[in-house]
Amino acid sequence: QELRALASERSTAGRSFEERAEAIRAQQQVANEELARSLREANDAAAARHRQEAEVAEREVRRLREELGPMRRQRDEASAQLGEARELLDLERSEHANSSGRRAELERLLGEAQAEHRRSEQ
Repeated sequence: QELRALASERSTAGRSFEERAEAIRAQQQVANEELARSLREANDAAAARHRQEAEVAEREVRRLREELGPMRRQRDEASAQLGEARELLDLERSEHANSSGRRAELERLLGEAQAEHRRSEQ
């Protein structure tokens, strides 16, 4: 009988151990599922944030592209106007240089004419 009681205790202890191991496995499974759910939620939230940031960046790129065309036209117009202004400035400088040389020539002739006039009056 003692052997039967001892065998019964071992059988009960073995089942008890198996039951505890199964309970631990079940707890680990729940913890793993909870961790996986938590990680999925964090990944989903991060992906949503990244999508939103990408949409904002895409809108900004479109806005900048829309501004680029008119800015290029303004730059081209300003460049053409600058070229015209440079040509006019070069022309004015050339005319000024020619008129300065012509003025000196006229002043010399005037001086000679005045000197001739003074001699003729004497």
